[in-house]
Amino acid sequence: MQYKLLEENHEIDRLQTCIKELSEHHNKLNPHFKRIYPIDPISETLSKFKNEVRDKYRLIYALVKNEDIEGFCSISFKDNQGSIDYLYVKESMRNSGYGSIFMNWALDEFSSRNIELIDVQVVTGNPAKSLYKKFGFETRIHLMTRPITK
Repeated sequence: MQYKLLEENHEIDRLQTCIKELSEHHNKLNPHFKRIYPIDPISETLSKFKNEVRDKYRLIYALVKNEDIEGFCSISFKDNQGSIDYLYVKESMRNSGYGSIFMNWALDEFSSRNIELIDVQVVTGNPAKSLYKKFGFETRIHLMTRPITK
């Protein structure tokens, strides 16, 4: 296993499966919003990632095993604010310390850029909330959402 910063478009495209699996995970966790995730089409998310990596507003760090991406962390930053936008580890690899490795990487990157405030959004019911709490994150707001049914 190795960790790799994804910087090339073809590398970022390889995140498609992980983002799809993460969306499915979110849909299972919160039955009130079944089939809501992904909010944006995955192709749009990947395009946004490519542009922001190119423009130096985003970093993506991936766990790679035999050329397969087993997990990744995507962070973004602007001025003195940062965000952990995605942190995903495949189900078979969870509870093995990989989430903490991603968190340490993200916090080091934010620190090196003098980021003063870091946000992370956590889907209700996601057990990853305990990981974020372990790293000092606290609930600051409750965001409530309602889908429009057609």
